[in-house]
Amino acid sequence: MSRIAEDIVSNLDIVDVVARYVQLKKVGRNFVGLSPFRNERTPSFVVSPEKQIFKCFSTGIGGNAITFIMEIEKVDFWDSIKVLAPQANIDISKYEYNKWDKHEAIGAEKEKYKLMLRTAQSFFQESLKQTPSALDYLHKNRHLDDETIEKFWLGFAPDSHYALTQLLTKKGFTEQDIQSISLGKKWQSWDLYSFYRNRITFPIYDHLGTLIGFGARAVDPNDNPKYLNSSDSILYDKSKVLYGLHIAKQYIKDHDKLIVVEGYMDVIWLSRLDLDIGVATCGTSLTPQHMKMMKRYTQNLFFLFDNDPAGFDATVRWLKIAYEQDIYPKILSLPSEYKDVDEWANINPGEEERKEFFEKAEDGIVFVMKQLIQKYDHQSPVERKRIIEHLFGILLYVQDLTMLTWYIEKMASRLSIGHDILLQQYKTFSKSQSLITRTIEKNKEEKPVKQADELLFASFFYDDFLEKMNINSARSKELITLIKELAVAVEDDTIAPIIQWTISPEQKEPILEAQLYWERQREAHADDKKEREVQALWQRYIKSAMQRLMKLSRIPSDQKNELLDKMRKTILGK
Repeated sequence: MSRIAEDIVSNLDIVDVVARYVQLKKVGRNFVGLSPFRNERTPSFVVSPEKQIFKCFSTGIGGNAITFIMEIEKVDFWDSIKVLAPQANIDISKYEYNKWDKHEAIGAEKEKYKLMLRTAQSFFQESLKQTPSALDYLHKNRHLDDETIEKFWLGFAPDSHYALTQLLTKKGFTEQDIQSISLGKKWQSWDLYSFYRNRITFPIYDHLGTLIGFGARAVDPNDNPKYLNSSDSILYDKSKVLYGLHIAKQYIKDHDKLIVVEGYMDVIWLSRLDLDIGVATCGTSLTPQHMKMMKRYTQNLFFLFDNDPAGFDATVRWLKIAYEQDIYPKILSLPSEYKDVDEWANINPGEEERKEFFEKAEDGIVFVMKQLIQKYDHQSPVERKRIIEHLFGILLYVQDLTMLTWYIEKMASRLSIGHDILLQQYKTFSKSQSLITRTIEKNKEEKPVKQADELLFASFFYDDFLEKMNINSARSKELITLIKELAVAVEDDTIAPIIQWTISPEQKEPILEAQLYWERQREAHADDKKEREVQALWQRYIKSAMQRLMKLSRIPSDQKNELLDKMRKTILGK
């Protein structure tokens, strides 16, 4: 662990760090809660204030405060450091990069790319100010005022092949750097040219507010494609990034909701309505990673798509992803006379209209069912079957038994079918789709991840763990003494380093996790029962180690006999 990481971990209480994301309850010496990494009903997530580590036993994820931020925020080591440093009252500028530390080397490379993006952003913004036609396009065609343009840092990439790439090269960035971050391209023998030309630029920020890429919309309607987006890079993974989230997360607590829309402009148009709670994907479909990210901020999600077949298809696809994450979004519908958010924002609806907008939101399945009934004749047996199978295809992704039951009741009532008949149809349909894990009967949790037996056994001897567990009887002490002698003699590479205090920092963490696992499995056990279990394990180890010892020619006979006598006295009482 680097010095900056050690300083941050030692200046923080992991319980305080985790409690910002997980509701924790004190149980004995530790804190427990529901896993933030998967859906579960039985808490499997444990935080140890004593060891300053966490462990999620349903996924196997564990580590210290830095690891937790990396996992929960989906950031790398260096960005995790930057998140935690202010909480630990540490000024990271006082630390020097260590070129031998791979984390810090990657951090230095990322900082270089971030600087390149900020340079491009300044160039795009200045270009917008110097290009009246581009400003006119945003004002008249997109109905945006200067305040909104500035709020979202919109810019303009001029219709020049080399203006940006030459600027970046003069700043000392290499051609490889410029291509890696999608600001320039090369084709055959051509010189490096600008990727974005004659386009409005939309800077893309991660949820921490760091500039990581760009989207760009063509100004000329004849230019294709309409939108260009940064490719995935060391900074940017579009499957995990939501446009507008860095702004929306500031307002989610006030509204207790988040609106998912189709594109960048939809997010900006919502902002014109004082609804700064809109997010959109960046040129890709919604992913489970997107859904998990939103779930960290609120369970109240709303989908708002255009009133057309493509919007309906997107609703169905995204509902499946939401249901799989045990989230149940509502569907917002614009007043029928408006085709998109832009048109509605132009009339500047009042507070009552916006309130009614949310009050009329419908549950996802109810909305889809209503749309299908309008499209097909549900009085016809053939078309009613088509509606049912379409809805069943969505219900397969529902994780909650109560919600699934409610949906089937709604379908039965609306389609005038007996509930029991529809339920049986659903079971048959589910089996035919080979998705048994998503049937009504699904209500079981996976078993916790088990630690390796050797590591678990070795963890007993680290950091006075047995004393802390009140396993300290005279007999236990005798067994421990014998085990330590045997472990060193047979060179047990799992236990001997712990006894001799030669373990590395990388080995320390899994040992502490193993201790945490053992504690959690025996929380309800009395001390004497714990001790009997441990002694039984020790006796098996001693017998096995003695067999190995006797086969080792390098061990003198007198040492073998001495240890054999100790074993007989300790275990057999002879």
